[in-house]
Amino acid sequence: MFNHNARPARKGFSSGARWDRPSLNNKTSVNAHQAIEVVARFAPGKIRPLYLKLNNHNYRIERVNYFWQDRQGREKLYCFNVTDGANVFQIYFSNQSLSWRLAKIE
Repeated sequence: MFNHNARPARKGFSSGARWDRPSLNNKTSVNAHQAIEVVARFAPGKIRPLYLKLNNHNYRIERVNYFWQDRQGREKLYCFNVTDGANVFQIYFSNQSLSWRLAKIE
């Protein structure tokens, strides 16, 4: 029988789906801020990551979902949320150490 008082299933925003929350089901074990190898294109005022290597596996970056800049003291971090089509990676480049790091995988 149809229940007229039943609440509809919630749709829309899911706080568990936010990229900036710790992922509970990482597909590969990673350390926070793990050093990674990245092939990137550097142009005046732009950085475009193309490939990344993690745990001896190469990932071709299909899309940069978004990009932002952050600071830690004098260090400037160029942060990227990227996808290879199956995984979402949060990576960043440091202008001080000239190195790439992985913040997390979803």
